[in-house]
Amino acid sequence: MNQETANNVYLQYKPSAIEERSIIARRVSHHMQTTREYSGIPKKTIASALGITSQKLTKYEKEEAEIEASVLMLFCEFFNITIASFLKDAFMYDAVGYHKYVERSIKYDRNN
Repeated sequence: MNQETANNVYLQYKPSAIEERSIIARRVSHHMQTTREYSGIPKKTIASALGITSQKLTKYEKEEAEIEASVLMLFCEFFNITIASFLKDAFMYDAVGYHKYVERSIKYDRNN
């Protein structure tokens, strides 16, 4: 395979990979925002626990900045949930009404 063919193959598959990543980022960002809102904890408190500014947290929630794995880990640790359950909840949007599902899971976490 010559260089031109390799470049064409790369460009053919590149847009779908970017699209998949943006869908994942969108769901994770949305779930971070929903979790924070339903918890009732101020944004500034959560941001300081994560070691970032509240403006940076807003950028993560609005998908203006890519969420770093370390920030996501600290976010889950702050709410005492596993990353696996956070990601599972983030993708439950298709199966269940999103806000109702998140509200139920946060109430459950508060009771335990």
